[in-house]
Amino acid sequence: MKDIFGDIGFLALKKGLEVGALRHNVIAQNIANLSTPEYLAGEVVFEELLNLESKLPATLTHSAHLPTGRSQIERVKPFISSSGTVDIDREMVRLAKNSISWNTYTQLLSLKYKMLLSAIQRR
Repeated sequence: MKDIFGDIGFLALKKGLEVGALRHNVIAQNIANLSTPEYLAGEVVFEELLNLESKLPATLTHSAHLPTGRSQIERVKPFISSSGTVDIDREMVRLAKNSISWNTYTQLLSLKYKMLLSAIQRR
């Protein structure tokens, strides 16, 4: 039986929310340490890694296997890099972008769950 929650859409949205939560915490730390001398701002790196991972050649072990998708999303882990001193304007832009992404992911996930509920109720 196929795992409906293991679908690439669910995995991508879940990963997006995980990265968004991490990014929000890092931005909050940066803003909280705005006045801290010699504090280096953190920045979450994820999308660049996912793009790089998707460009790597894949080796197929079976003709029915697909080279992209689930394994790439699960394999790529976000990390926090130092990005210099804290710039409040840059942090506020990052916060706004992250909020927009978060809202989009939650709306899309909500729609996927509504579609799933609809399919279950219609039998």
